[in-house]
Amino acid sequence: MKRYKYYAFDWDGTLMDTRSMYYEAFLQARAESAEEIPIPDNFGYLFGEPCDVACKLLGVKDPITFRDLWLGIFLKKCLAAVPYPGTGETLAALKAGGARLYLVSSRNRFTAYPMMETPAFKDLFSGSAVFEDLSAPKPAPDALYYLRDTYGVILEETLMVGDSSQDFLCARSAGVSFASPGWNPEAIRGEGIQVLPTPQALLQ
Repeated sequence: MKRYKYYAFDWDGTLMDTRSMYYEAFLQARAESAEEIPIPDNFGYLFGEPCDVACKLLGVKDPITFRDLWLGIFLKKCLAAVPYPGTGETLAALKAGGARLYLVSSRNRFTAYPMMETPAFKDLFSGSAVFEDLSAPKPAPDALYYLRDTYGVILEETLMVGDSSQDFLCARSAGVSFASPGWNPEAIRGEGIQVLPTPQALLQ
């Protein structure tokens, strides 16, 4: 496939399978919380949303306390997990070839920054756009505009890789090329969406 000068990667569902960890962390936080928080019938609609937004959608009365508890548990699970096979090696090869890599995530700094320092990805990212950096999270294009304005990323020479409709809409709104990580069976697919069969496809 075409090589790009810049790559913007989502984390959850793209570089690491975190759906079950996010839900398990929610259940554990709910059990430890003094607040009675309902379990939604369909938890899936919360994936891809910033945790602050998820807490509001869940009707949490003390969202800051619960968010911090939930994310603290989630981060511990993520740091003990392994990324999708081949992702770390592929990103390292892209960087070695002269590309600049960025993290674009709905996570906040507390849970995003430590992941960029894990062994598989340490020193690979040139920067990031996370929850606190943005006036509006994905699917708004703010994250990609932030990379442009902060790091000098040229959007016309950028590929965004993400698993959700929020990622796709973010890229489309910013005029950025998009690819879906086919190694995640639940990643977005559809007409006009390029699906990568493996991480290594980025190098071919």
